[in-house]
Amino acid sequence: MRRFGMVLAAALLTAPSARTEQAAKPGPAAPAVRFELTVDSIMRGPDLVGWPPGGLRWSADSRQLFFEWRKPGEDRASTYVVDREGGSPRKLSDDERKNAPPAGGGRWDEARRRVVFVDGGDVVLVDGVTGERRQITRTTGSESNPRWARNDTHVTFLREGNLFIVPVGQDTPSIITQLTNVGPRRPEPRLTDSQRFIKEEEAKLIEYIRKQAEERKKREEEQKKEELPKFELQDRQSAVDLMLSPDETHVFIVVAERPAGAKTTIVPNYVTQTGYTEDIQARSNVGDVQERRLLASLNLKTGKSVWADASFAAPVAEEKNEQEKPDAPEGPESRPARKAGREIRWSMPVVSGDGKIVVATARATDNKDRWHVTLDPASGKTAVIDHLHDDAWIREAGGFGGGSLEFLPDDRRIWFLSERDGWMHLYTLDVSAGGAEASQLTSGKWEVSSADLSRDGRAFFITTNEEHPGERHLYRVPADGGARTKVTTMTGSNETEVSPDEEMLGVIHSYSTRPPEVYLMPNRPGAAATQITTTPADGWRSFKWIDPKVITFKARDGVEVYARLFTPEMIGARRDSSRPGVVFVHGAGYLQNAHKYWSSYFREYMFHNLLASRGYVVLDVDYRASSGYGRDWRTSIYRH
Repeated sequence: MRRFGMVLAAALLTAPSARTEQAAKPGPAAPAVRFELTVDSIMRGPDLVGWPPGGLRWSADSRQLFFEWRKPGEDRASTYVVDREGGSPRKLSDDERKNAPPAGGGRWDEARRRVVFVDGGDVVLVDGVTGERRQITRTTGSESNPRWARNDTHVTFLREGNLFIVPVGQDTPSIITQLTNVGPRRPEPRLTDSQRFIKEEEAKLIEYIRKQAEERKKREEEQKKEELPKFELQDRQSAVDLMLSPDETHVFIVVAERPAGAKTTIVPNYVTQTGYTEDIQARSNVGDVQERRLLASLNLKTGKSVWADASFAAPVAEEKNEQEKPDAPEGPESRPARKAGREIRWSMPVVSGDGKIVVATARATDNKDRWHVTLDPASGKTAVIDHLHDDAWIREAGGFGGGSLEFLPDDRRIWFLSERDGWMHLYTLDVSAGGAEASQLTSGKWEVSSADLSRDGRAFFITTNEEHPGERHLYRVPADGGARTKVTTMTGSNETEVSPDEEMLGVIHSYSTRPPEVYLMPNRPGAAATQITTTPADGWRSFKWIDPKVITFKARDGVEVYARLFTPEMIGARRDSSRPGVVFVHGAGYLQNAHKYWSSYFREYMFHNLLASRGYVVLDVDYRASSGYGRDWRTSIYRH
């Protein structure tokens, strides 16, 4: 650290700033734009390079692409729209923005015409073709998790831990109906022995008291017939999500249970409006007891509720002695569970379109096991259909726990991403066939970072780094497996959004020397892409930034290490042999930085240019546990 500080001090103090006279697309009479490569300029950050555009989403008729964009100097992002034919993007007014499809996702109906989402704590519906906006709720409470129900004629949502349903047809009165009564258990009155004796004696000796009790019991039984199905929560529990089954017989309830005795980390906040230091309550420490996620099923007709059976979870194996541990843990494998005893976290189940099969995901709280199970909502019984174990920790797409899964249109197969062979790949599994093995649709020493099913269910659109660990491209692969077709060709990163008619792509593309921009392109292999946005300031674009070389070198154990190399020659400077090389270590843990697209460490990228301009060589290394290189690379720091 001391040597690195001396290097930085030397770089800042021993040479004049670098600059260029190159103009950024100058017109006939436009003056040259000058950019000074200084620490002050670099630290302008987004005010120099802009904020990356995001939130790509198409109109329901595939004619317009919406996105969020914040230019340098602006205090907030705005919503823009561009026609599928291209042209200049248009900034929406605040009223127009409300009628646009939501940037945060939402849930589309089966026809992909209408989308429901939460805006300001209320449920809203927007017609993706006409732009018509309907306010489904307007309350002082906070609604969440809207979902379509009853063949897309109704919407369910969560409010204060309970499930509600409301019709959304144009000619249907919007009467909100509560479906569940979820709340804490009411404590029974505790009587002393003396009080209990007196109560029992009065019922025996006084006929009036006895008749009163009988009448009260009859009234309670009559009231129970009209009561909403009740689900009682224990101490420290709360219902965080509820979902109605397609046949409307059951409601699935995900229950969070706060750990007893766990302490949260207190982070001091020194800069406050009060002028006094305030505490920020953060999460509990990793090694402490974590929150549990339980899964229950409530029968709306009988009022009976059951917990999902977790007896499939195996007990934690005893840790080996540190001296006996290998440098790298064994790889992921599928094996049957032995007996109960593990703490697990459940996800909300997915249900087949015909409502016959329910599949839920559970993972161990120590992150070493993940299970996909079928669930009987009436009894709570489960059957494991897929199990993944890792001696280090499980990684599934969408996070380090159970990744998302969906049903295919045949209502018997599910699809999911998994790192089970050591690399993140696409799998399908026939749930209707007992004991079936997962079918691997992609394979190789590369990763699938995202996957979406086509509307007809015959193909997947997947993003992978198979071209190069430092590139991201879109491919199309048949749902039954087969040859992949590469669609995008621009070197770097290509984050895509496929239009509903699947004829166009909205793309956020970036390269090592160019921040993310929005592009439009036909959804055809090798089609030309048209740039829609230009984000960085003119001065920044005028500079000839280093295009770092992505190299590999062998570590002492013989594995290939990827890194980005910056040299003085790349920026027109001379190497100074008296100045040592600088090795940059990125943070964030599981992150990749030795790639061919725009870095999230863009200030550091510009500082590398500054160092190179003053004679230094900079090596930006993707060390062990960086992302993008498979399971063994990811877990090689385990227990180190």
